[in-house]
Amino acid sequence: MPDGPDELAELARRREELYQELGQVGDFRRGSLNEVRRKCGKPNCACARAGHPGRGPQYNLTRSEGGRTRAVHLKPGPELEKARREVAEYERFRDLVGRVTEVNET
Repeated sequence: MPDGPDELAELARRREELYQELGQVGDFRRGSLNEVRRKCGKPNCACARAGHPGRGPQYNLTRSEGGRTRAVHLKPGPELEKARREVAEYERFRDLVGRVTEVNET
């Protein structure tokens, strides 16, 4: 609990700043982006050699939906960059909501 009117005013100011930041959050989506490399399985392929990182990279957007993990393969380019921005905005949104909650619970 705030100790006095000055501290209460400071909390209200911080909350208002956070609400303004929330208003600037762009499009977002839940999930994680993963970069993976895989071996193709052909024994004579270069990717089968020891030390070869594998084919790729391939990019997957994964998220939980209805208790199951869903993965979507993304191609490098605009689709991948859009997903990166949206996942980053979701993390920003979650952080801001957590900070507003902390201020409200003080």
